[in-house]
Amino acid sequence: MNNKVLYKIDDFYIGKVNISCKQGNLLIPHDTDFSGLFIKKIKLIEKGAIDDNYNFMRSRNGRIYETVYTVFLRQDDGYLCLHDGNIYKENGDDYCSCLTSFKNYFPKVDFIIPNQLTINEAINYFNIIINDYKGIELYDKNALHSISDYFIGSLDLLTSETIIDNQVFMEKNFINYRLLANNWIGCCGRYTNDGTKDMSYDYLKCLFLKIANRYYSINDFTFYTDMESDDSFCHHLLPYKEYIENFNITAKEDLSIYEANVIYTKLEATKKESKTKTKKFSLKNLFNNIKTN
Repeated sequence: MNNKVLYKIDDFYIGKVNISCKQGNLLIPHDTDFSGLFIKKIKLIEKGAIDDNYNFMRSRNGRIYETVYTVFLRQDDGYLCLHDGNIYKENGDDYCSCLTSFKNYFPKVDFIIPNQLTINEAINYFNIIINDYKGIELYDKNALHSISDYFIGSLDLLTSETIIDNQVFMEKNFINYRLLANNWIGCCGRYTNDGTKDMSYDYLKCLFLKIANRYYSINDFTFYTDMESDDSFCHHLLPYKEYIENFNITAKEDLSIYEANVIYTKLEATKKESKTKTKKFSLKNLFNNIKTN
């Protein structure tokens, strides 16, 4: 892999690499190379790929599969996995799937998405945003928004669906869930109105920035609406200013996304530490502890 060449960002994808070994039969069960498959998976994870918790040791067409999430570069003959240097296609014994544009996982507000990336830059962004959960630091700290545009609310994130007729299971929004997992509240399942799908949702508490008629979740860089649907949506939206005032502090009228998130994160942590009484804060001290450059 040439780490100095610039590639169009549209050629980078996040997705799954599905690695496999031949499955043994009843006569020779030990013929399945579980250890070799496990070693291949561990090597990918050690290099920065993400374990796919939904698909542990599954079988397909006489092969046993393990899967991880990784970043790919589209090539003429397939997709180059940046964590192992191999080319994968969307079919075959080992294959790639669930490919989503890498651009989806960059901030959509107060950040300029680069038009081109080197392979090293793509890996670094993958680590910053998805492995280290530090995508919040990419926001422009000098860009300010009115406090009236910030909201705290619940997100119903669609994480999987099963098509009833043939029991096809489809994982949804795994990376979004990973970026928001620290804010997990609970989960539930429900059927679509026509009864054809069984939908699974995770409930997450999020900080949103309202832009026009949509709510931008600052941690998974995705726009949602407050209209209930079969897809993901937000609800029970509390103005950020009101949330702040519940802690007996007065916020500035204009905040950067980074500032708003730091304050929100600190206050949520304090709520967890002290369930019986709310700790009072000096907003001045809170702001003094926020890095602005």
